[in-house]
This record gives sequence, structure tokens and C-alpha cells, in this order.
Amino acid sequence: MATHYPIAIYGGKKGDKLDKNRGAFMADVVHEGKKLNFIFDFSEWNDFEMQLWMADFLNRIFEIHSADRVPLHLFVEEAEVFFPQVNYDEGRNSLLAGNKVMKRGRALGLGMTLISQRPQDVNKKTLSQCQAHFLLHLEGVPEMKVVNEMLRSEDKETREELVKAVKNAMPGEVVLYSPQWLGKAIKFKFRIRESFHAGYTPKFDEVVTEPELVKQVRPVIEEVGKEESSVSKGLTTKQLIAGIIFGLTLYVVSTVI
Repeated sequence: MATHYPIAIYGGKKGDKLDKNRGAFMADVVHEGKKLNFIFDFSEWNDFEMQLWMADFLNRIFEIHSADRVPLHLFVEEAEVFFPQVNYDEGRNSLLAGNKVMKRGRALGLGMTLISQRPQDVNKKTLSQCQAHFLLHLEGVPEMKVVNEMLRSEDKETREELVKAVKNAMPGEVVLYSPQWLGKAIKFKFRIRESFHAGYTPKFDEVVTEPELVKQVRPVIEEVGKEESSVSKGLTTKQLIAGIIFGLTLYVVSTVI
């Protein structure tokens, strides 16, 4: 059955402006907008800018949920950028913040899904906190080394069978490995999406028609966010955020459930 979800998009070419220095502020916005879904698009930023923003965001989210245990789940694409395995001097803050959320966030209602095509580059301390692994097609030597490590608790025969399944997986085929929750590995196939895939690679001589994103309300975050002096004029941060949520840009994205 088709339905629509209200999604607030910030950053990128189609979202509203995302301030590189206001990660903590946006964590407050997310907390106040409990019935909304948020997408933060960092595709036009460099890695260092993304890491700084994420560190502030995650630290503030953790602080908020320590006092108000409201369920919230975060999906982090390109996880190796924020939680790198090596050369993480500049990414240390986002790495430490991510490890804190992964280790202690579940008791506060915080969950986080890491998404990466290069699991060998994701910090292993962060990765080890995941309780479920969705393994799609991988075949490179570094990638398969990580897969073997994930499956280390299995006997040799089972591990070899699962590794083979991951190497031979066709598009959409998945090995779900969650020994703590399921007690076994499950092979399944994702259904074909019926909504528009923004990351789709167009073929030669093909015209890709993207759906229009319908703006329901105009945003006020730029105006309010830049009004730093407003706090000194008597407006609290909570009042500012309430105004932002009230005037937030909502995009209706068609999807299928």
C-alpha cells in the first residue's frame, strides 16, 4: 500500500541550507520534531566538515536522551568517513561520539545503523557493537576478511557456506547474521523498490525523470538560526527550535510499505 512520509531534508542540492557549525543545534531540532523524519545530506562537504558536524550532533543527541529517553534511530551512510579505522586524527571526535552512542545509547532509546561498502575502513570498535549484520554482495580480499571476522563464532563449515553466499549474492540478496537476536544466519532477498531511487546510475540514452518534492511549508531555520542575538533578547533556545519546527520544510516522498 502506498503512503507518504513527512521528511525534512537539509543539505545537498535539494535540501534547505545546513550550517556546518550547528550540529548540536540540529540535534535539538530533531528531538523537538519527534513525528518527523530527517535527512542530512553532506555530499557537498569535505570529510573534516562532516566529522565536526557529526561529533557535535551525536554528543548533543546523547546528552538529550540521557535526560529524555525517547526512541530514536540513526542511519549513517558512508560510515567509514565518520568512524574511520585508520588516519582518524581529524575524525577522532566523531569516532569517540559514535562509539559512545553505540556502546551506551541503547539504554537511552538510541539506535544506530552503519552503512558502508567498505567495512574494512569502518572502525572495528564501532563495528563490534552492531548486533545485526546485513551482508550484501562483497568479494574483495579486505572486505571478506571483515566478513570472516564477523562470522568467527560459527563453525568452519557454516562460515564457509555464509562467506560463499556473500561472494555470490545477486543484487538484492542478503545474508542477515545476528547470533544474539536470531541465533542463526538468514538468507533473503529485498523486494524491488517502487519508489524513486535517487542514487540510481542512468544508462546510456536514458532520460531520468526525478519526482517533484512538494514543499508544504516554507522553512525559517536560516533566519532564526542566524539570529544569535535573539537569545539575548529573551528567546530561549527551546523557543527558537519550536519556531523552526513550526515553520519546517516538509517534503512528501512517495514510498511503499
